[in-house]
Amino acid sequence: MELQKGTLLKNGEYQIKKKIGQGGFGITYLASAIIEKAGNLKRMTVEADVVIKEFYLKDYCSRDKNNSVIVTSHDNENLV
Repeated sequence: MELQKGTLLKNGEYQIKKKIGQGGFGITYLASAIIEKAGNLKRMTVEADVVIKEFYLKDYCSRDKNNSVIVTSHDNENLV
């Protein structure tokens, strides 16, 4: 189960736009990043597209309704 469109990460610094791929080790998303920079002239806010790779072992993880990753395996030693 992937993160939904509009999900905010890192206190709103990133916002998920869509899932672009998934494999055995994770999910890849297209997201927008809000970058604020202060310089000699003024403060500037820039929005840029970024790619985020979420480490998500599909055989060991599930996601609750709050988008938290939860390990569901009783054999956690395999995750190290």
